[in-house]
Amino acid sequence: MRRNYAIVAGMNRDAAASFINGDLQLAKSVIARDDESNRLYFLLVRILRTIIQAPSLSEKLGITSIECLDYRLAASLIEAIGDACVQMAAKTIELNGIKPSGELQKLLAGLPGNLF
Repeated sequence: MRRNYAIVAGMNRDAAASFINGDLQLAKSVIARDDESNRLYFLLVRILRTIIQAPSLSEKLGITSIECLDYRLAASLIEAIGDACVQMAAKTIELNGIKPSGELQKLLAGLPGNLF
């Protein structure tokens, strides 16, 4: 989950930067990274399902079924953010490098989290 979070955090930063700067290559890079994010998400889901189905494994790892559900929810939210990044990158490509106005760029750069 940490690895997927790191990938998606980078996708988020780069999707926003590509939109603000009209950077088509960066937008394409965001879209390409989504495949890795999806693979990690589905791997985590399979692992969590295995833990839930095997009580001895659950005990050995010290993870309860409820915690597995929490991990699944968190992983799902991370994956959804990755999908939103792909949508933003696709919009950047659709705009073919057209940048937002300077004023809008400043507003976007001033959003909480200062991702840009």
